[in-house]
Amino acid sequence: MCTEIDFPKVRTFLESVGRNSVKTRKAYELGLKTLQRFLKQSYDSKENIESILDRLHRNEVNPYELVDGFVSYLVSLRQDHPDAPLAPTTVALRVYAVRSYFQYYYIDINPSKFRRKVRLPKAAREDEQPIDASDICKILLACNNRRLKAYIVVLASGGMRALEALAIRNKDLDFSVSPTKVSTYARNTPRQRWRRTSTFQTRRPRT
Repeated sequence: MCTEIDFPKVRTFLESVGRNSVKTRKAYELGLKTLQRFLKQSYDSKENIESILDRLHRNEVNPYELVDGFVSYLVSLRQDHPDAPLAPTTVALRVYAVRSYFQYYYIDINPSKFRRKVRLPKAAREDEQPIDASDICKILLACNNRRLKAYIVVLASGGMRALEALAIRNKDLDFSVSPTKVSTYARNTPRQRWRRTSTFQTRRPRT
């Protein structure tokens, strides 16, 4: 563990987290390390991530204001490039680590209040664009695996979902009609609640 956050309560928390996942422990450790730096910058220089627990228990520090200030600190950080802030998912992970640490030591954080008081940055979403015929041709030309190429052709020409194509059985194919008919079913759904039948058609290859 980093000496910067080598405190008894922090060790106990991280050891508990690490029982299930070493990766989660490392992620939480990084989150607590960042919190330690935030506390030294924004509060008393003698404040640390262990002593802050006592102040939170005594209601000397508002947990929501503390976490919201921590979010602002994270957003202000620069990563690799001066104009590149931490990704929203990274900020959310750091905040989740701090929130879990507080809750582990009985700092009450109400989920409803947390959503109102703490504003996390939102990840920018790009509009999805469907691929066209030229994109499909490029994918097929770049594919050297014959079985995978056949699978891509079925997806492209039939318009079915990936798992639907993988679940096709011999009896789902009807070669007696032209173009060939492929019947797919919504199998393997939870308790078969949303059973659905769809029909896709693919053209026979030219001979």
